[in-house]
Parts: sequence; structure tokens; C-alpha cells
Amino acid sequence: MRTKIMAEERKKGKSLLALPSEYIVLDLETTGYDPYWNEIIEICAIKCVDHEPVKKIHTFINPNNNIPKNITNLTGITNEMVIGAPKINEVLPEFHSFVGNDIILGQCVYFDINFIHDAYIYQFGDGVYSIENNYVDLNRIAKKIVPGLENYKLSTIASSFGFDTSGAHRADFDCEITNLCYKMCKEVASCHPDPESLFRSPKKSYYKSVYEKVKACDVTRNTDEVDPTHPFYDTTCVFTGKLSKCTREEAMQFVVNIGGYCGDTVTKKTNYLIMGDYSYCDTIKDGKTGKHKKAEKYKSEGQDIEIISESVFYDMILEHQ
Repeated sequence: MRTKIMAEERKKGKSLLALPSEYIVLDLETTGYDPYWNEIIEICAIKCVDHEPVKKIHTFINPNNNIPKNITNLTGITNEMVIGAPKINEVLPEFHSFVGNDIILGQCVYFDINFIHDAYIYQFGDGVYSIENNYVDLNRIAKKIVPGLENYKLSTIASSFGFDTSGAHRADFDCEITNLCYKMCKEVASCHPDPESLFRSPKKSYYKSVYEKVKACDVTRNTDEVDPTHPFYDTTCVFTGKLSKCTREEAMQFVVNIGGYCGDTVTKKTNYLIMGDYSYCDTIKDGKTGKHKKAEKYKSEGQDIEIISESVFYDMILEHQ
């Protein structure tokens, strides 16, 4: 039976603040944000040498379950489109051979790497395949090189460089746009008087603090050293359900120390809803809390909000420590 893989159990490479010239651009389309519950439905990987594509693999993947309507609305991928496509266990060996030990580049690419990592284990067992490649996250790079954007979604980064993002949320298109944005970031960095200073890592003391039980609006930063490269920086996070590894107050302190904000309720300003366990609560209807339902409603209306599991939240915290 499949078991949930926790962040600290994943053997992965390092997140690099660097600008390599050779790499694999990777993007997946999935049925959600958690590798335990969701599946890969499209994969694209492009090998680049001196920033130019030289080889590519791209395919739909036939999942075990139907594609949710909101994913079809986002990606344009329908159940009919993946009928006849290979299963994930057929694609992974070719992908593993293609990627080799190369550096991987992508937008918030740790999500994609987590999906690949867990799929290896779910399909073939532990120790058969691994993805321990070091990787470069365009999101982190862009926050350093192009500060001040409204947000750091791929479409926003691309628009800041004048690229048309019509056709986004398809793996092959997103890979191509990611590579173009990365090349532009490298060009901008090359004009900086001290390029190395762009990537000096901040101290990590903000991950250790003393916590008090307070409401979200009362949680204040207890360090001056925020991390503008972190996905939670300048975003608003809301929690629902019981967290298993820390208290909700501790989790909120992580967010605000990074430079983000927390809320007690989901609003149109919420960027992340982090879901803990609420199976213990028999008053919840349809298996979803009110916050969960509201977040899904806002997402379907096009709001900039992501619904992630507690495990993915810890992944995002650990990736940047």
C-alpha cells in the first residue's frame, strides 16, 4: 500500500543560486500539488547547452484517475487527450536516462522534482531510480535579479521581459518560456557590477525562534533577516486543520520570519492555503473545511491562490534552509 513520503525522507540534490550554461529544463502538469494524492499528466524535459535546446522529451501521461475539471480548465488537458498515452511507469525509465546527472532548471522546480522522486518510489520501490540532481529555481533567481515584481509567477516574470505567455500551463510551452526568462536573467546579471553579490545567501537564524500562542494577525517577525527569494516572501498564508509536526503558531512564525504574512481566514488576498489534518472533525461536510471550499472557489475564479498539503509546506520551508 502506498505511504506518504515526508520532505525529510526525500534524497534530493541542492537548490543552487547559480547561473549554469548547461542544464535540463523541466516542467510537469499534474492533477494537483501533492505527489501522494495527485498524478503527473504531462512531462517535458529539454536539454540545453549554452542555453540553447539540443534534445527534448515530451509526452502526455495516462493517469489512473480522471483529470479534475479545474485542472482541465487551467491546462486545457482533457481525459480524452490522455487516452492512449503511456502510463507513468513506462515514461520514468526514459526520463531517468535522459536527465542523467545534469542540473535541472524550472519554475518552482522542487514541486516537479518531488513528483518525480515520489513517482519513482511508488512505481518501482525504493533504491531503483533516484533524482538527486542539483537544481536551479527560476523563481529564486528572478527574485534576486528582477526585484519588485507584483509576484513571481512564470507569467509575471515572462511579461516583465516582454514575452507572450498565451499557451501557459502546458509542459512544453512552460519549459520554453522558463528557458527564455532564465537567459534574460543571466543577461541582466552579467551587467551587474558585482554579479556574485546577487546570490549571497542570507543567514538562516530566522528558522529558529520562540513561539507564543497568538492569532495570525498578532504574529510579528522576530528577525531583521528576511529571505526575498523564498516562495512565501510577500505572500499571505492561511492554515486549516491540525498540523502534525509543529503548532499552527510555529508554522505562522516560519512564514512571517521569511517575510510573508498570515491570515486567519481565506480572502482574495490569500496566496497559499496550507491543509493539515481535519479528518478528526465530524462537523466538516463533504470532507472539506470552509477555508478549503472558499480557496477552491477563488482559484476557479482565477485568483492567485494555491492549495497545498502540510507536507508540501514543509518541503518549501526545508528547500530554502
